[in-house]
Amino acid sequence: MYIKRIVVVSLCAGLAVVLVADTAGVFAAVSQTVTLCLNTIIPSLFAFLALSTFVISSGLVRGEAAIVLLSLVGGYPVGAKLLADRVDTDSAYAKRAERMLMYCYCGSPAFLLTLVGKLGLYVWLSNVAACLIFAVFTRLFGKHERVREPVKAVRVSGDVLISSVTGAGIALCRICLMMLAFAVVLRVLEFVGLMLILPDYAYAVAEITHVIHLNAHPAVLAALTSLGGLCVMLQTSAIVGGRFKRGLFLLARLPIAALSAGIAHLLTHSLAVQTLTTNRAVSISAGNNTAASLCLLVMTILLIAERRRSFE
Repeated sequence: MYIKRIVVVSLCAGLAVVLVADTAGVFAAVSQTVTLCLNTIIPSLFAFLALSTFVISSGLVRGEAAIVLLSLVGGYPVGAKLLADRVDTDSAYAKRAERMLMYCYCGSPAFLLTLVGKLGLYVWLSNVAACLIFAVFTRLFGKHERVREPVKAVRVSGDVLISSVTGAGIALCRICLMMLAFAVVLRVLEFVGLMLILPDYAYAVAEITHVIHLNAHPAVLAALTSLGGLCVMLQTSAIVGGRFKRGLFLLARLPIAALSAGIAHLLTHSLAVQTLTTNRAVSISAGNNTAASLCLLVMTILLIAERRRSFE
């Protein structure tokens, strides 16, 4: 325990030194990530995240099939958010949510089209097919207890709408904060030279948005986007919190990624789709950093307010 403390303190001290020595680099990394959140992440996720939460919470749609469908269409954090909400209302659902999170995880079509251009549709279809095949496999060969859906009346009210919107804002706050932290970590690794000895794919494995710089085969792109990157995995864990375990979710990433790569290869080969270049500029120009900072500040206040209520 004493050795562990020494190691942690040493790492923190080293991190502090790098942050002081590379102030300009860290500032640029954080600034770009804030602008990325404002220009890409929030616009592409907020509306669908709020809508999916509303239709489930209000009872307009019911059942696990609805959660799976919304998660595969809405983007990486949607499935985690809907499953976490379900566990909040029924703690006995934690075991089922733990298993469902394995395949309720996929980039949205809009997000993948932004990342890999015209190949985005094929990549998304490959990701979705891999998740659905894995879901069927786990349902056939896994142990699944019967879960009876609660019978509840449809509640379309202002309170449900407000709760859905603020819940989406809190989830996005967690996502953006994890992206900021990860941007700092990547910048520190770049500064000390660790990232220079790793291949370009390492950036995409760490942060999925870096796939935009790759000129890779569709199967490789499908595998990387199916993984989602370490940053998205941490975002998913942040949304889930301590509601249920994420071990099965992490174990399922590699087999689902391999399955997605195989499907993408077959799909693009049968349709004679050529490898397209994805090496183009990321749309994270300077933008309005003041607006971005205010936006993140509001979501941070929502998150702090939620945490205060949980301790009361």
